[in-house]
Amino acid sequence: RLDEYKVRASLSDINEMSGRTSNPALTQYILNNISEYLCDISGVLVDIGCGDGSLFAITQGKENCKFERNVGILPSQDECDRVTKELKEFSSEILIKKGLSYDLPCPDNFANAVVINGVLLILDDREKVIRSIQEVHRISNPSAIAYFGEMPFVNEKEGVTYGDSILGWLLYVLKNRGLYQFFLKVIYVLRCLFTKEIFLILPKNKGSWFGVKEFEGILESFGFQIMESFQHKEIDAFGKVSLSKTRWNYVAKVIK
Repeated sequence: RLDEYKVRASLSDINEMSGRTSNPALTQYILNNISEYLCDISGVLVDIGCGDGSLFAITQGKENCKFERNVGILPSQDECDRVTKELKEFSSEILIKKGLSYDLPCPDNFANAVVINGVLLILDDREKVIRSIQEVHRISNPSAIAYFGEMPFVNEKEGVTYGDSILGWLLYVLKNRGLYQFFLKVIYVLRCLFTKEIFLILPKNKGSWFGVKEFEGILESFGFQIMESFQHKEIDAFGKVSLSKTRWNYVAKVIK
């Protein structure tokens, strides 16, 4: 999927780097919710899979978020360069580094808070998920807070049969995400047809998913104390909040 990330980094809309095409409001809603768990923490914040770096902008805009250093991790150098350029005028205390969730470019006991949201679900190798959890623990200092977000508790790929068919994909969006998202995706397809914008056709890997109790047990076995776990919330283009039918969030304290 590294080629996918390189393409996303080249697109005109930087929100594409979040993977939430044409839905920046959803990104902001999710990151605002995450930031509530980062209050009154000082030191270093690491955001693994930081997208366009919006979480840093949100936390730096809050009086009760006190991070002196912010480190974002992205898998390709193209993404790092794009986000670094976008954030250059915003703050000199943000560093974007190339790395993978299961091989982080950070020293031991480095972070006071770690966020890894919407990342583990795209790993189709469960061993890489386990290694990613171990890496989060390694780079965190004792009593650090770790936020594991958007971890599916069911197989999200079940019933996805459209393959590489654009029409099949559009019909799938209409059925599963509603008329508004269907309309946005049609505009996206037309924009790609009549401009030089690249249309992404992604491989349909199975991704990773864990039952809630199973994932909590894995976290605890690697030195995390579960503080809270809860069903993931989303928001549509009209501001309506709903509970995700497939994803769960976990907030944990690092025990060493």
